Amino acid sequence: MLKRWPRILSITLTILSGVILLGYTSFRAYKVPITHDEAQTFKMLGKRTYQDILHFSIPEDHMINTLLIKALTQNLGNEEWVIRIPNIFGHLIYMIFTFLILWRFGKREFIFPAFLLLNLNPYLFDFFSCARGYGLSTSLMIPSIYFILEYIKKYNPLYLTLSFLFAVLAVFTLVTLLNYYLVLVGITISMIILGFLLKPKNLKSIVYYSIGLLIVGLSSYLLYQYLQSVILRLSDRSFVKHNLSFNFYEGTIRTIAFRSIYTKDSGHIVTIISYTIMATYLIAVIFLLADAVRKKTEVIYKTTFILLIIGVAMALSVTFQHEIFQIKFPSDRAALFFIPVFMLLIVFLLFDLYEKKYFKIPSLILVFIFTGLVTYNVLKHCNFRYYVDWDFDMAGKEMLNDIRDNLPNTGEIKAINLGTFWIFEPSANYYRTTRNLKWLNEVTRDSLTEKPFDFYYLRATDTSQMNFKRSDILKVYPQIGTMLLRRR
Repeated sequence: MLKRWPRILSITLTILSGVILLGYTSFRAYKVPITHDEAQTFKMLGKRTYQDILHFSIPEDHMINTLLIKALTQNLGNEEWVIRIPNIFGHLIYMIFTFLILWRFGKREFIFPAFLLLNLNPYLFDFFSCARGYGLSTSLMIPSIYFILEYIKKYNPLYLTLSFLFAVLAVFTLVTLLNYYLVLVGITISMIILGFLLKPKNLKSIVYYSIGLLIVGLSSYLLYQYLQSVILRLSDRSFVKHNLSFNFYEGTIRTIAFRSIYTKDSGHIVTIISYTIMATYLIAVIFLLADAVRKKTEVIYKTTFILLIIGVAMALSVTFQHEIFQIKFPSDRAALFFIPVFMLLIVFLLFDLYEKKYFKIPSLILVFIFTGLVTYNVLKHCNFRYYVDWDFDMAGKEMLNDIRDNLPNTGEIKAINLGTFWIFEPSANYYRTTRNLKWLNEVTRDSLTEKPFDFYYLRATDTSQMNFKRSDILKVYPQIGTMLLRRR
């Protein structure tokens, strides 16, 4: 019984931390002001039917996320927290299946620090609490990885069906996840061929292999038929961008590194993290090659090997698309799905090193160092005011409250015109609609110099380019360098 206490304590701490993290993202969904992209999605919903959304005419639709938002707003209202519910649910899915991956394939006595390594990332938290498809798509990829790992252990078609089901849902939530889906197809076919060649053959195994190939072929055919127009657009020269400056390292690895430390500026620490990512993959290759010399074919069924293949193959997939179709490398939030894949690899590589006599203590030290670093990073950047990709919107709601407080409080108020730059327009109109601000006319993107406005909301750096001698500064928002002005 005493031997079980460390495991019981670890599981208890894991569940408790999961509840705290879900509470954190849920409260952020309630508190953080609406962002530019979320407001644009909300505006689009008013013009689109369910059939329009299901048509999936452009990749940026985030179809499943958009469908869920439309259904929720029709039943629960238009508040920020309502349109963010799908991604809060995605966070729950993400935590459940990272736990299951660790429980089934990892070392249960270290499940708590490993769970923290996989879940403590402020950039992921942003997308688990905002109304965009990136968080939900990434969370749907995790159960797909879990079920493919189960399938490789047992070759049970049920696990393969579930893996492809979640992968398809991830693609429908964000088309960029096609990179993962194609890797899943390759891994599945390879494992079926290897199973047929290396494992004992009987009628049951042959039927299972055949069903596996049928699942791959059928799901891929249906997915292609549904997304055919999107795929053709991706190969259309008029649709893609040329003269790209990013390579895979700059566009994906470095952007994920500096977003994970919650900054828009790269520096020495970003370089260290980027090199750590690449070093981890190199160490994993060396370790698995050494393992293969002794265990030969057994290494291909190791969880670490499968995770290594997923990460490398996805990197090769986006590189291939860049070279052939000139499609820009995914960066920032478009590369969000690389984060859990990398963290899964580093966790299972540490598990494998722990099993080696001379690496037991160093691997333990690294586990606690990495856990301490990610914990510090999250605590440092914990906030209920903004998401790092849209920090410019953190004062949008406050600004409208300040305008209201500066309006006459007697008699009928004439609706005022707010002049601002295009980047602030969607969030202002979102609050105008959802909070029924009758005193505010629809905010437009009209030039600020062509006609006078009653109030101006501008970045401080832009005011020097315009003549505001007839305006008074009402308030400055120093966190983002914006100011509110009123025309005299």
